[in-house]
Amino acid sequence: MRSRENIIVACYGAAAWVWQFLVLAGMLMGASVALRGGGLALAAVAAVAWVALPLWRWLASLKKSAGSGRWQTLAWRIAALAAVISIALFFPWHRTVSSPGVVGFTAKENVRAECPGFVEKELVRDGDLVDAGQLLVELTNAEVASELARARLELAQQELRARLAYTRQDVATFQAEEVKAAGLRAAIAQRESYFATRLIRAPFAGRVTARHLGERRGSFLQTGEEVLRIGRADGSDVKLAVSQEDEPHFREALNEPLAIRIEGRGTVLTGKLIRVEARATRELIEPALTAIAGGPIALRRAEDSEADDPRHRVEYELAEPHFSATAHIAADAALLPGELARIRFRSPLVVNLWTELQSTVARWLKRYTTRYT
Repeated sequence: MRSRENIIVACYGAAAWVWQFLVLAGMLMGASVALRGGGLALAAVAAVAWVALPLWRWLASLKKSAGSGRWQTLAWRIAALAAVISIALFFPWHRTVSSPGVVGFTAKENVRAECPGFVEKELVRDGDLVDAGQLLVELTNAEVASELARARLELAQQELRARLAYTRQDVATFQAEEVKAAGLRAAIAQRESYFATRLIRAPFAGRVTARHLGERRGSFLQTGEEVLRIGRADGSDVKLAVSQEDEPHFREALNEPLAIRIEGRGTVLTGKLIRVEARATRELIEPALTAIAGGPIALRRAEDSEADDPRHRVEYELAEPHFSATAHIAADAALLPGELARIRFRSPLVVNLWTELQSTVARWLKRYTTRYT
């Protein structure tokens, strides 16, 4: 009975020591980031008080046991400690990985004005489902309409001159007038095609998205100016911002099913990870995910900008580089663009505490050396 109690106490003590070490490592990293140099000094003092002194007392007890000839007890203690540490550090397991995301359309196309004009009618609203070819917005342009009317009048006059030459049996003049009339007809066809673009139609079936749609009546749209956007209605994509430490797990899970939780609804849908970008970036992958919009991803002020024009300078960038990734949800899930989501799955990669500690320390050292060099 006594030996059983000793084993339990020894296992508990070893586990408590491992837990103490993990807590110390977390405090070391947190203090170094929050307090910089002072945090490192505080962590060093804590390391001496929490690890070095108990370790010294334990080694002293081992020396005492060895001096009294209790080699068997010493061997059991060393073996038990080695076993506990080995199990804690190298036991394989699968991490549960998660990342925030924003719902968007599978494919989105910007619909722009080709013929400039004033907005006369807005026939759809933000979020409406539309069919291919459906009229969305109608513009009016009196100048283009007047030019088309003058061209048609000129064509009518030209055709009249051609008919007069025909009645006079003046073949040469008739042929010349017909060539001029044919040129006018081609020009009018081009003008009519251009004028018809004032009627802005849906290029394909999908859902309309435009924040200010319904408020632009009477405003003037220049050629090439965006009117609205249409996303295909064959499902939804979730755009993700993946941290560098989670990137290997996401890349291993490509084309695998995973759970996607829609935050505002509380529903969990099944999706598939379809793309992970090859390089990490500090650019804003999705503004709704950043701290400035209440999201979980930290920002910092951009230190440099290559743009000379102040309008194109980047004011904020991601505090840590992230990978852009995309997950796809089937079309039967009626989601709206802009909804926040969180993707969660069990990583196919096998990890252990040792590799996780290695990667954590490597990231911490990289962050610390980059910040202070």
